[in-house]
Order: sequence, then structure tokens, then C-alpha cells
Amino acid sequence: AVATESHASFWAVDGASLVQAELGESEKALRTVFAQAAAAQPAVVFIDEFDALFGQKGGKGGGSAAGHSGRRLIGQLLGELDAAAREEHLVLLAATNRPWAIDAAFLSAGRFARLIYIPPPDNEARVQILGIHLRKLRLADDVSLPKLAAQCGGYSGADLAAVAAEAAFCAVARVGGDPRLVRAVECADFDQAMRVTPRSVSFLEEKRLRQWSTKQNIQSGK
Repeated sequence: AVATESHASFWAVDGASLVQAELGESEKALRTVFAQAAAAQPAVVFIDEFDALFGQKGGKGGGSAAGHSGRRLIGQLLGELDAAAREEHLVLLAATNRPWAIDAAFLSAGRFARLIYIPPPDNEARVQILGIHLRKLRLADDVSLPKLAAQCGGYSGADLAAVAAEAAFCAVARVGGDPRLVRAVECADFDQAMRVTPRSVSFLEEKRLRQWSTKQNIQSGK
């Protein structure tokens, strides 16, 4: 949405995929993305699961980015961020559910202009998000979006999208696997979908996020 509204090109990077790449490929991928984005300004580079780059889960250390290769990747990223800061029309965005796992050097002034805590969508927002992902599906009369949204407390937008997709799959499975036989997605399909699609951020993680954000005096957004 940010790239669309600003008429900028958009470049997405998955942090978890980077640290799982072959030796040397992670640094190469970073260089390529930032070079292409710089050449296509105005541009937005988005790094998802930013904490994965630091090889820590829950702030306990370890992880796939640890060791010499991890230090090389972090060094490469620091260089790319410093170079991006000198570009006039290159914006860097990053997302994480574990900000405490990020090296303090990446949170210093000049690399990220602002830190914002985005809480899970409230009930009204969940109704809207579910409506978007279910708009092409025929829903049975026993399906109530407000009721479904209320059952999905703490779910992120991506979680809700997964629930919608899984419910459609459950409906197909219910009739033997032929989508042509599905008359409508029923409440039971959503019940089954939620059993196999839990929220991605646990209650304890959400609580820790709120506490960390408050302690760091971080702005809250929606």
C-alpha cells in the first residue's frame, strides 16, 4: 500500500529465506535488491521477519544466522542500510514480531527514522479483513462475519487470510474434493479452519511486544 500510494516500485525481502540461503548467496541477494531498488527510485524495500537475520528467537540467542556467515550477512546489511540512507527516494521498511532480538546498531538514529508498534487488528478491522478475503466465496446462512471475527481475537491480517483460504479448502474436502460440488462455505468449515490455523503471535508474545514498545516509548499505530 505504501508503494502504491507513493507511486514507487516495491521490493520485498524475506528475512527467514535469506538466512537459509547457501553461503554467500544471502549477501549477494541483499546487494542485488538494494542495487535494483536504488536504480528504480522512487522505491520501497520491505524486509519481513527482520529479526531472523540476527539468529535469535525470543531473545535467547542461537539460530540460523549465528556464526561467521551470520556476521557477514549483518555486516552487509549495515552497509546497505547506510547507503540507502544517502538515497533521496529510497525508503526502507522492516517488520518483526521480536524487536528485542534485533541488534541495537540497527535501531540507532539514521537507519530507521521511526519505530511503530502495530497491534493486532481490532474486531471491526477483522470483520473488514475477513470480508475482503471472503468476497469471492459463497457463504452459508449460518456464517456471521462479526461472530467469526470475534472468535479470531489476536489474529493478524495474514492469519485471517489463512483462515479464509483454509475454510475454502475444508469446504472442498467436505464434499469429496470436487470444488464444483461446494454449494457454500459453512460455519463448520471455519471451525475446522481455525483448529488448524492458530494465531501466529501468541498471547504471551503479544504481551511482550506491548511491554517492549511501552518501555521503548514507541509510537503505536494501526
